[in-house]
Amino acid sequence: MVPFMPLPIVTGAAQAPKIKKLVAVAAGKGGVGKSTVCAGLARAGAVRGLKVGVLDADVYGPSVPILFPADVPPKLEQGKISPAVSAGIKVLSVTHFGFAETATAFRAPVVNMFLQQCIHQVDWGELDVLFVDFPPGVGDVHLCLLQEWAFSGVVLVTLPNRISLSDVEKACLSFLDMGVPVCCVLENMAFTSHEGEGNASLFGSVAIKPLLELSKAPLNKKLPFDPKFTALIDQGDNPYMQSRLTPMAAHLQTVEKELFDLLDAAPVPDVYPMLLEWKL
Repeated sequence: MVPFMPLPIVTGAAQAPKIKKLVAVAAGKGGVGKSTVCAGLARAGAVRGLKVGVLDADVYGPSVPILFPADVPPKLEQGKISPAVSAGIKVLSVTHFGFAETATAFRAPVVNMFLQQCIHQVDWGELDVLFVDFPPGVGDVHLCLLQEWAFSGVVLVTLPNRISLSDVEKACLSFLDMGVPVCCVLENMAFTSHEGEGNASLFGSVAIKPLLELSKAPLNKKLPFDPKFTALIDQGDNPYMQSRLTPMAAHLQTVEKELFDLLDAAPVPDVYPMLLEWKL
């Protein structure tokens, strides 16, 4: 069972987080492996010696505590929330507050309250990068996060088929409209490679060029279908140990390093400057 604490209502301003890079991982659609990719990127950064954090903003379908079993549970000390720690990676999810085993329907104000706490009241400490696992679709979670935090960029995860690409294109537009650049488009499960055989496509041929033109993403990578990597991640295990390094892990190590190099050269971002207004 995931260790949890009551969801507190913390007042007062917490110390400004010292987060060097803030990266959204989004898909616009469920079931494409977004959370697995987010976990893989986070673990790849930690292997390189970076100080890494992961915020599970997928409030309606949280999975980060499964991917990152807590060695140290979250704590409430002196009016500040300290995130859980898993293998040196700081993680926080709504499931840490007692909702791991329940099918709880959250109304938008409760979701926004939780996210506001994560933004303003969580003591993330010094981090080289905080990965934020966004929920599918576009809604309150996106607006709350993008209007409060200055994101360095977004990694879009899609399957190489038209159904996935259609939703990812909408998510892409939402980030671009709110001033967040698309750093990378990852085609997950794009191929499978067996020893002694060539790469085989799982979804046939689909044109991803429209998404790349829309996003203007400087990085576009194809990731393999890798059951061994997924099994290790699902167990909360580290797939980056040399004794068990799989094709997917090797690909994500390359992606994470190229992504970090790209962000190092990018200007410091600003928060979204506009408020959305309803027009009748």
